[in-house]
Amino acid sequence: MTNHVHLLVTPQDGEGCPVLMKALAQRYSFYFNKRCNRTGALWEARYHASPILSAEYLLACMRYIELNPVHAGLASQAVDYPWSSCATNLGLRTNDVITPHLDFVAFGRDAYAELLRDPADEELVSDRHRL
Repeated sequence: MTNHVHLLVTPQDGEGCPVLMKALAQRYSFYFNKRCNRTGALWEARYHASPILSAEYLLACMRYIELNPVHAGLASQAVDYPWSSCATNLGLRTNDVITPHLDFVAFGRDAYAELLRDPADEELVSDRHRL
């Protein structure tokens, strides 16, 4: 996305996400500042994390994240956006960084592809995002 990033991660413990986000923010800020010959803060705000406690909500979040570039007009299909996990999740590309969640595996690639084509209401994700 042009002004934000979505990461859907499964940490091994309660400290996994904060440690990951701190490392990512520090490393990317250092890289970007050096590349652009600048100093100072890069990020507008702290990251936001929301626990995913059901398979239904996991799939809704995946769908929301992977369709976000389509809704923003950055790609005509979710699989076309180069920074998305969609093509990997659908088996069209490989990526060693992405490990499918067990609930996603149980749901199946074909069913997920159908879910991406479904113009279903996105209130589940937006309602949880407001919490």
